[in-house]
Amino acid sequence: MRRKILFFFLAIIFMVMAAPVQGQSQDCSQKYLTTEKPILPFGDWSDGAFNRRIIFPWYAVGPTADGGSWETRIVFGYAAVPPPANFKGGWYTVQFKTTAEMPSWATGLSFNVRFASTPGSEWLWGGLPGGNFFSIGEKIELHFRKASWWDGRSEQNHPIEWVNTGIVIVDFWAGVNSDPCIVNRLFDNYAYGQLTFLSRRPDGTVEWQVSEPGYFTDQLSARWAAPINVSGDLSAQPPDFTDFEDSSFAIANAGDSEIRVRISLFEQFGEPHEGFSYPSWQKTIVLGPLRTEGHIIRQFFGDALFRGIYPGSNYGGRPSGFRGTILFEAIDASGNIVPDAKIVPLVIQRVGDSLTNVQLVKLPPVKPTW
Repeated sequence: MRRKILFFFLAIIFMVMAAPVQGQSQDCSQKYLTTEKPILPFGDWSDGAFNRRIIFPWYAVGPTADGGSWETRIVFGYAAVPPPANFKGGWYTVQFKTTAEMPSWATGLSFNVRFASTPGSEWLWGGLPGGNFFSIGEKIELHFRKASWWDGRSEQNHPIEWVNTGIVIVDFWAGVNSDPCIVNRLFDNYAYGQLTFLSRRPDGTVEWQVSEPGYFTDQLSARWAAPINVSGDLSAQPPDFTDFEDSSFAIANAGDSEIRVRISLFEQFGEPHEGFSYPSWQKTIVLGPLRTEGHIIRQFFGDALFRGIYPGSNYGGRPSGFRGTILFEAIDASGNIVPDAKIVPLVIQRVGDSLTNVQLVKLPPVKPTW
């Protein structure tokens, strides 16, 4: 029997008059006012709302070929601080965008979800979750482990029998009549989000987990970089990367129009060298609005990672791996940087059975001239 979570929302708004917290600037602009409407089952939002958004570039849920499974956990909320006087709450919505092509009869995704903030909560099938923030310091924690197609009828649940992937969109909302001074203070200083990947063995025990911090879309850039390491036993046939360093990446388009993303590798000593290795170290992918793509770096760039810099030479070479930097840039058809583009990267480093989030460097949208 399919149980579906039905989410109903009240139009709870911020209606607060309070002095600025000491040490904080009083920003009362309407910078977060939007005409975009929250995904709510009822209500008139024709006058708009205040909104701040986090986009996570990757999620993974569902069974793996070896009998294990992927699980994704999302934590978000407002940091635990004394609330403003007369705080009346706010609300949130969570959306999932799959990389898969949905069947023609499917109306959307449904997930096996558990509200971990509720003690003793059970796994239930649900659509787009959302709800109210009742206090500052409240944490929402959602666990997702399976995905299914939904055909619009409450009893029709069609499980997806493979690992389903895509992006997650977390939105913080406040009503259009809220005090923008309070909205900005809360959105700028206290809102946060985090996503965790979790891998389970076939017997259900946890193999590993790794967390990724959330970036608000207004803080994104058209250019990002991260350090990477790739190494393996190339003498094995096929090459063995099980107990060696292995990097992966995902990159999402946070905008509402198609973009190109140029992905480049740099040696540990600087720019890629012209000639022999350079063409293999730079590739471009195309992403539609709110679309993402992920790759294992050694597969994406191929065996160029394991060659010497010059033909027939091991000068600075990589007989078993690569040490350097990966660069992501939003570009136009001519290869020029699109400074207003918003991309969201994710880089993960695996060493044996350990997985680590790699620190990203947000670069200025325009290349330096020095």
